[in-house]
Amino acid sequence: MKAGVSQVNEMMGPDRKSARRLLVLLTSLTLFWMLSLFLIRTVGFFVRRADSKVFHSLSVEELLAGGLGGDLLLFATALIGLYLLVGGVVWWVTTLIARKHHLNGQVYLLAGLSFWLLSVFWLLLSNGLEFPRSRYTFIVRGLTGTGYAESVSLLAGTLILGLVVYAALLQLRGWLPAVRKRPTRIGAVAVGLALLLAIPLFFPAVPLSEAGASNRPNIIVIGVDSLRLDHVGYFTAGEGSTPAIDDFLNFAAVFPETITPLARTFPAWSSILSGRYPKSTGARYNLIDPTRVEMDENLAWTLKKIDYQTIIAMDERRFANFDASYGFEQEVGPKIGVGDFVLASINDTPLTNRLLDTWLGRLLFPYNYLNRGVSETYQPKSFLDRLKYVITQRDRHKPLFLVTHFCLPHWPYYWSQTSLDASQTGDTLSNRMFFYRSAVAEVDAQFNDLMNALREQGVLENAIVVLLSDHGESHGETLQAYTEVGAGGASTRQGFDPLRMMVEREDWGHGTNILRREQHAVVLGIKGFGQHQFPPGRRSQRASLIDIAPTLYSLVGIKRGQVEFDGRSLVASLETPSREPIERSFYLESGFSVPAIISIKPDMEVVMAQGLRHYAVNRDNGRLEVSKKSHHHIIESKQRGVLIGDWLMFAVKGKGEDDSQLVGLLNEKTREWTTALDSEFARKAPLRRLQKALVDFYGDEAKFDFAGLPERLAKLERQPE
Repeated sequence: MKAGVSQVNEMMGPDRKSARRLLVLLTSLTLFWMLSLFLIRTVGFFVRRADSKVFHSLSVEELLAGGLGGDLLLFATALIGLYLLVGGVVWWVTTLIARKHHLNGQVYLLAGLSFWLLSVFWLLLSNGLEFPRSRYTFIVRGLTGTGYAESVSLLAGTLILGLVVYAALLQLRGWLPAVRKRPTRIGAVAVGLALLLAIPLFFPAVPLSEAGASNRPNIIVIGVDSLRLDHVGYFTAGEGSTPAIDDFLNFAAVFPETITPLARTFPAWSSILSGRYPKSTGARYNLIDPTRVEMDENLAWTLKKIDYQTIIAMDERRFANFDASYGFEQEVGPKIGVGDFVLASINDTPLTNRLLDTWLGRLLFPYNYLNRGVSETYQPKSFLDRLKYVITQRDRHKPLFLVTHFCLPHWPYYWSQTSLDASQTGDTLSNRMFFYRSAVAEVDAQFNDLMNALREQGVLENAIVVLLSDHGESHGETLQAYTEVGAGGASTRQGFDPLRMMVEREDWGHGTNILRREQHAVVLGIKGFGQHQFPPGRRSQRASLIDIAPTLYSLVGIKRGQVEFDGRSLVASLETPSREPIERSFYLESGFSVPAIISIKPDMEVVMAQGLRHYAVNRDNGRLEVSKKSHHHIIESKQRGVLIGDWLMFAVKGKGEDDSQLVGLLNEKTREWTTALDSEFARKAPLRRLQKALVDFYGDEAKFDFAGLPERLAKLERQPE
């Protein structure tokens, strides 16, 4: 009997009181550490966004009513649970090893504390190495900047893993007596698990060919956010950093003169999918109330009706909320909702960062999953790996319609693995361009990996691939100056010159100025595989993103039925490279920009102040939207324009009491402009066509002040086509 008690005491090692003390100590330390990390991140997040027009617009009541309460509960539970798990594992490992080696009292407590500190150190160091832009990298920056960091991290990680494995073996040895008592039951369980794991061996893998699929071609539309032509080697005699994109375009039908009707992601993609202008679809800006958008007839819905499998993959969905309501059966990317603006942005901790792109991260932190919008933790390879997996699991008896959008070249241009070079700090033009070029090079690698995966999976045996950018990007660089010709005009007559401000101001980003060609010029290349082949080379036909849907309708042989397109099919140009271009009218409009941004040197405090109160949470779906009361203001403040040949007639709201828009004229080729529509320069333009097109298209929502036009033109009324 005494021998049995002695054996039990030996197995117990530390007494229960010591074990409880260590458990309480480790739990307290872990919670304190987690709360400290979370406080650093959260305070920093809200301080940096103290003037944000989005966050000033949202009340706590709105956030909770919009479903954020449930998301917040899941987030907090997962965060606390994961960190407590770390503390629990440290306690479990320490206690098992202490029992084995008879560690008691202070030695036991010291061993547990040391193991906990080692685990914390490794998590911080490995986080700093894998996520150099994490907010906690500063804690170990002195070490991560040396050549020893990776070796130290590997050594610490190996030691931790070794201790965990050792403890697990000790635990298994403790279970052996129970196994010996029930060998038959344990054996049956083992055999059952082995058979379960072997099931895939009895079923052959799905062949890679598309033999069982329809004869209709797979349609792959690949978008790259903010990609400028002058950063693609194909358009710059090989000076870009895009070898994969260049190789694709070298064997594709390329339309170098392609423009986007509105340089923002959601309106642009709405036009791509529908073949209609933003004014026709109602998609006039990002985060618009979905009830204002008419997208019942678009490529996804149409192709789904003829048995296509429809998939959309976007690594940033904050401002482009495409989902099943637009006809897509499967979605790849982060969860859509207000949590993307709040929870995803504050979830940057050394422990959770390692889980974000795993199946567990997808379950516990859906707003962070594959989210390029959270630049500190986004990993391009993770998004590609998930997308490639979805491609392998597709229904091979159906043709595939895949839409994917890579957002890396969007601001802030860097991602988790972008190095923190001290020379690249500060929001200067050179730094922006450095990071932008790095993002373009990385997205080229993503494109290459995707094309290889499509090829390996047999998707390209019969396919049409469209490569495009949704819009370009301005970096505030000094551009070749526009030259003003003529004199007078409506703007000078009012003592306020918004037209001149449009021409002369520096611009950053996209959707801010319809005069900036680098914002509206986009990449468009179409390449056929298998049954559909097009002669490679450049096409002289000017095109728009609204032309993609009617082109694909024609190529697939879909009857238009009641579908009305604003765009035109490009099939004739695809099949005949030498075809003479047809001159058309192309309409442009700006995105959501407050009036204070329309100045040569915008005052950002005024800009932010004007941006307040424009956002609200939709209580039905938990998504962030521009408030209904702001819609009229946004539409009223838009820049509008029509492009015919080299001539762009552009309009912007004046500062007068009436709602009239002031009108100017720009020649994109000569870079000359005027507000004097009766000048000799203006008479070279097709004034009547430009004016009629502008009034016919936008005249139901804006009045235009055509000061200086001959009277017979100035009085032209809107005439529906």
